[in-house]
Amino acid sequence: VVRLLHAPALARLGWCGRAKVLEVSEKARENLRTEFPDLATEAGDFREVLADPRVRSTFDGVVVALPNRLHEEAVKLAVKAGLPVLCEKPLAMGRESGLQLAALAAECRCPLSVAMVRRLVPWAGAVRSALRAGLIGTLQSIKIEHGRKFHWPTESAAYFSREHGGILLNMGVHYLDLIEDWVGPLTPEHYEDEWEGGVEANCRLDLRTADGTKVELALSYTRKLSDEAVLSGSRGRIRADVDSFDECEWESYDAGVVGRLKPVAPYRSGEWPRDFVASFAEQFYEFALVIAGREQPRVSAAASAGTLGSIEWAYRNRGRILEIPGPRTPLRASMEPAPTVVTGGTGFVGGKLVERLTALGFREVTVPIRFVGTSANVARFPVTRVPVDLLNYESTLAAFKNVKCVFHLAYGASGNDAVQATVA
Repeated sequence: VVRLLHAPALARLGWCGRAKVLEVSEKARENLRTEFPDLATEAGDFREVLADPRVRSTFDGVVVALPNRLHEEAVKLAVKAGLPVLCEKPLAMGRESGLQLAALAAECRCPLSVAMVRRLVPWAGAVRSALRAGLIGTLQSIKIEHGRKFHWPTESAAYFSREHGGILLNMGVHYLDLIEDWVGPLTPEHYEDEWEGGVEANCRLDLRTADGTKVELALSYTRKLSDEAVLSGSRGRIRADVDSFDECEWESYDAGVVGRLKPVAPYRSGEWPRDFVASFAEQFYEFALVIAGREQPRVSAAASAGTLGSIEWAYRNRGRILEIPGPRTPLRASMEPAPTVVTGGTGFVGGKLVERLTALGFREVTVPIRFVGTSANVARFPVTRVPVDLLNYESTLAAFKNVKCVFHLAYGASGNDAVQATVA
């Protein structure tokens, strides 16, 4: 997120020369240095850096973009050091932790903002204005779907690790916050996903607004969904493409007309192209105003804690997404659980095998992976995902240590690698 969105936003604002990125990965630092030579980078542990008193006298604020489970610790350290914080979502892993951070920030009189950047996307602002102007009459329902094969270019194995949460916490928190910005607090009513001990890659959450309006949210890392937000009212409808940033579609039942809605001036920070980077630039601009004491955070820690409460409720009350029934036989193969490796475990057949092994009670299953993003379909199971190069003997040998069974489903696609990966 720093390389693809934060750094380009800083560059638009002309702030790269006044910022520093703390990053443990040499590869990530090199990428940043190549693409943004004016942006300083440094290797080091965030705990040591935030504990250094020189940080407070050198910088005006801290942006926390660490893996999810580290947000709470980093925010505490920064706030106690007297540094205003802009924390990437989610603020914490649960509601109580979020409220504790809000209380700490108030006690230290230190601004704490939560980076819910989708509030700043132009079409989202247009929806907010349209609802308040009554363009579709009395709101009757909200339905949002966002899903496709996982494609975020993550380099960290933190994605799909249980300690960092699944798709509801990573993506759903954005939409829950956005809906609450439009219509106020939400009450969850029903939730289901396909969790099997890992993290969910598909989920559906039904909620209600304070006045009883129905809200449906469906998300997926493995399936193509409609990728749209639809708000239906007594006099019309608003539809938005969630991957578009400029405008949304408005239909009036009374007048029998359709049109496009977009803010006249979506950004205060500059005349930017209406893209995702511009929303991040606007978020940094607002953070600067918060630091200067000229504005309050757009999304406070207390408000964010409320959203986390809905997610906690969902995880406590999860049901199972129904699967399409298929032929079953009492003669299915079985075996005793044992430490096992499944190469090719992120593929279609491998994913089904991992599912079957989990059902049989296997709890020591290792799945070698080449790219983190391809493992969404097996991350819902309690498996260990290990980056392995099957063309490298030592790497492969390390992954197979203390293993009793190997299911070898990986294969080479073409060339010399085909024989090496499949046979050798």
